[in-house]
Amino acid sequence: MKKAGCNLIMFGVEWADEEYLKEYKKNYSLDQVRATFKLTANAGIKRLGTFLIGVPGQDKESIVNTLKFAKEIDADYASFNVAVPRSNTSFREKAIEKGIIDDSVKIMDQSGDEVTMGTGKLSRDELQKLRNWAYFSFYFRPSYILKRLIAIRNWTEFKMHLREAYFILK
Repeated sequence: MKKAGCNLIMFGVEWADEEYLKEYKKNYSLDQVRATFKLTANAGIKRLGTFLIGVPGQDKESIVNTLKFAKEIDADYASFNVAVPRSNTSFREKAIEKGIIDDSVKIMDQSGDEVTMGTGKLSRDELQKLRNWAYFSFYFRPSYILKRLIAIRNWTEFKMHLREAYFILK
């Protein structure tokens, strides 16, 4: 893939919790994620991990562990997305079953940018704060910043990094 011009692969890691991976039938393990990220890095391809927070029953410890895992696998980029109770999904069914939302809740914004439900253990506000904290904590580590600065090759890349930092801080 690298020889064909692939520079980045996005992986849907989801959680650092084997139980959630089994419950939501992801059919992979954390060890497989670790191995995949290492192989991809060795091939010289950047890795974007997407992580999901806010599923029914999830607590703060699970979200903190997911952030730690994102750092452990040394993802080049991370996206922390909040679960959206979309129609016909197991998330929605579990949220209704646990009384987190009722069947009348209709979600039009499918992006996950806005927190639409709590987890039963965390409120919507707590999830938003944890999501913001995850981004800040991931991208503003001294080791991460140094790695990104060393990789800058021109003024355009430097400006792009400044712009990205601005939007994360915003």
